[in-house]
Amino acid sequence: MPVGTSNRAAENASSDRYAGLDAVRVIAVVVVVLFHAGALIPGGLLGVSVFFVLSGFLVGGRLWANSGDGGIDRSRFWNRRIRRLMPASLLVLAAIVSIWARGQALGATDVWSSVFPLRNWALLVTHAGYGAAPSPTEHYWSLAVEEQVYLVLPVLLVAVVSVARRSAAAIVAVIAVASMVGCAWTASNSLDVSYLATPWRVGR
Repeated sequence: MPVGTSNRAAENASSDRYAGLDAVRVIAVVVVVLFHAGALIPGGLLGVSVFFVLSGFLVGGRLWANSGDGGIDRSRFWNRRIRRLMPASLLVLAAIVSIWARGQALGATDVWSSVFPLRNWALLVTHAGYGAAPSPTEHYWSLAVEEQVYLVLPVLLVAVVSVARRSAAAIVAVIAVASMVGCAWTASNSLDVSYLATPWRVGR
């Protein structure tokens, strides 16, 4: 077998892609879009959670596998995430700014909190809440949560594995359960916090 073919096969084998799960993620996104398009179908909230769970499973699983193969290359991981997410994110944001500016001014917070992965926290700090003060960049909150988890997850796994390799899976599971319990507890006082705050999204 040619060397190039062998390398590509090895790369594909190590990518841990699951075509079926990718399809489910696409369906989850479509459900969310249709939910917001005049509530054509219910289940928008469930679609968001499904997308987060599957993304966490795929990315976290790959990091976990790498942790047993000589350690996690955090720089490489973050570089791949940036190259995959930022170009499309910034392109969409530029289109929003250029189109929205024709009709009315777009707040500075709307822009900078979308460029940097802080849109969810900006909504909470300004007490705008989700859907309370519609903004053309409001949807960046979910990307912000995802990027915040990508920033912390490799560091967390390295710390857990280095301290307690045998108990690492149990520790990660406890963190996930604590996040879900905290989300349920917070929901009784503030739905916005339970929906937007990163700690309560870690479990799903």
